[in-house]
Amino acid sequence: MCSMSKIIKIDFKSSDGPYYLRVMPDFWQQVYDPMAATDFHSEKSAMDWASKNTTMAEYMTAADRASEFASFEAWAKDGYIRCNHPYVDKLLSRKYNKDTDSKADVLKWRVSARLNECQVKFVDYQTWPQLHEVFKNIHSLNAYSGTDDCLDITLALSIATRDELEEFKEEVLLALPYVTVRNEEYLVLDIFDHFLSEHGNSVRLNVLPDLSKARVVSTYGSEHLSGTLPEAFEYLRKHRWYNKRG
Repeated sequence: MCSMSKIIKIDFKSSDGPYYLRVMPDFWQQVYDPMAATDFHSEKSAMDWASKNTTMAEYMTAADRASEFASFEAWAKDGYIRCNHPYVDKLLSRKYNKDTDSKADVLKWRVSARLNECQVKFVDYQTWPQLHEVFKNIHSLNAYSGTDDCLDITLALSIATRDELEEFKEEVLLALPYVTVRNEEYLVLDIFDHFLSEHGNSVRLNVLPDLSKARVVSTYGSEHLSGTLPEAFEYLRKHRWYNKRG
């Protein structure tokens, strides 16, 4: 085997893998063992083959068989580990108690459970109410992929045409400590309204932590309002309302 020869490494950046490419008469395979991978005489020939014959070339690189086998051998000796799983969090994984758990407890639990969902048993999870079942304006929790595989958290608010500012403000203050989505110095809250985001028709409430300023901004970036929180509340109540049934 020529010292310049290469194999093709396939890495989807997931908990499983990497894999290596083996050419068969009518198809190609992903294999775990680099010693079973097909040999190419150069890096260029390997990547040319990948580009012409697969739809996954973006995940493929030319690699040295010997160095890849050293990593594979260490992985094999350690038991072919696929992934790690955390233990159940016995403080978090518990059933909801309507007599002792307050609305604030429900909000805190919902955020913690979303960030650590693999540590909560489903039999416990299903006993907890949805946020819109206990709050007037906090409708739901949204999580977005952030940096370093972490989740960015925000809360979605709903405002009915009959709602009052003071109660809305109280719930915003409850929500803000959990919000990690930011637009410069503003914390970002989603808005759940009667348009139900049809054709991307949705807005967000951007608010400073001290509630001194607020903005209503579309998900496409256009600004609908810039002013105070009471002004934003009135705008949302008039234009972006959601009236619950019952």
